[in-house]
Amino acid sequence: MNKKRLLIWVEAAILGLAMAGGLMFVISRLKPVQEEQTVSSITPELLYEVKSVIDGDTIKIDYEGKETSVRLIGVNTPETVDPRKTVECFGQEASQYLKNLLEGKKVKIEADYSQTDRDKYDRLLRYIYLDGEDVGYMVINNGYGYEYTYNYPYIKQSEYKQAQEEAEKNSRGLWAEGVCVEETKEEMETTTDYCVIKGNINNKGEKIYHMPGQQYYNQTQIDTSQGERWFCSEAEAQAAGWRKSKV
Repeated sequence: MNKKRLLIWVEAAILGLAMAGGLMFVISRLKPVQEEQTVSSITPELLYEVKSVIDGDTIKIDYEGKETSVRLIGVNTPETVDPRKTVECFGQEASQYLKNLLEGKKVKIEADYSQTDRDKYDRLLRYIYLDGEDVGYMVINNGYGYEYTYNYPYIKQSEYKQAQEEAEKNSRGLWAEGVCVEETKEEMETTTDYCVIKGNINNKGEKIYHMPGQQYYNQTQIDTSQGERWFCSEAEAQAAGWRKSKV
């Protein structure tokens, strides 16, 4: 009887060891696969070399094998390169700031689903990041540019507006006393007091003016550096080649 029990225990022990060995074998075969899947799921971050800085809000990068212009979303800096205009106040400083920050560096770019992929000048519309820092925010917050909404609100709009408020409150850059602020404000007040018709140029290059009270009037932003204008009368707008918005 004792021998029979001993035999049963031995058989049970052998079966247990066999099962444990089989389980360890299965685990050893699965673990490398799991590790392989973990490693393969990591996608390296795409970075693009900045070839040149055009002005305070536009750069050129090496993109898909060719130099491509990239326009910062939500930012507008004083004009320096438009042949139709004189260099605007603090434009050179804004351009130099971006050159010092980005030229020769590698950056990450990010699209915004609320905006078009490219603007009417075929520039990519992107947020730009340097070492994880938002370049557009830095430009505005350091007083080298303005928050700028073109046609439709963008994801970072409230963040950029706050950045401008901080820059103005702390008298940074173009907001410093005696630099450009008073002149800019006076020009804006003169424009909006007497010439309230917004001459916009859409992504297709169409020149359309918006009257106060029309559907898209409030959300339309005028960028004079891109050839857009304020008009004092419909006759003036039409004579300049603009047509009235249909809505």
